[in-house]
Amino acid sequence: MRVTGWGTLLILALAASAPAPAASRDAAFRRAPTKVQAPAPDSETRRREALENIRITDVKTRCLYSGTCRFVSFDVLVANRSREIVDRLSFGWRFPESPNEGCAPATKHTERVMLKPGDNASFHIEASDGPATGMAARFCIKITGLRIAEPAAITEP
Repeated sequence: MRVTGWGTLLILALAASAPAPAASRDAAFRRAPTKVQAPAPDSETRRREALENIRITDVKTRCLYSGTCRFVSFDVLVANRSREIVDRLSFGWRFPESPNEGCAPATKHTERVMLKPGDNASFHIEASDGPATGMAARFCIKITGLRIAEPAAITEP
């Protein structure tokens, strides 16, 4: 049987443009450039980066009793500019005696929170280690630590 005409030509053209055999496709895939994904940062790196990007944006302090500032309160506003959800923040403060002293406070207070990226939060902290000289004394307060929320602990309302 002899087949002629455009129909045969079309069939031959389709056969010529058919996909390559599997072995040929596999070889082409192996030669293709691959993207190497950077490893995810470890938890300590994430924690350190989050700590650098969570900021105290405002602090108001006052003596709780007249005549002494041994008992003092801090109203602290915190902004989360990190990419992490934080479920615990630790604060430390000092009342340096001279302007030359740095601010390297030890942790004195820890709060449980659910601070998402972009969130702000306020904290009221009361302490009994204020200066005897009154609030004219200098003070410094810092975030001394945090804990990144585990995915299982994050629940939407």
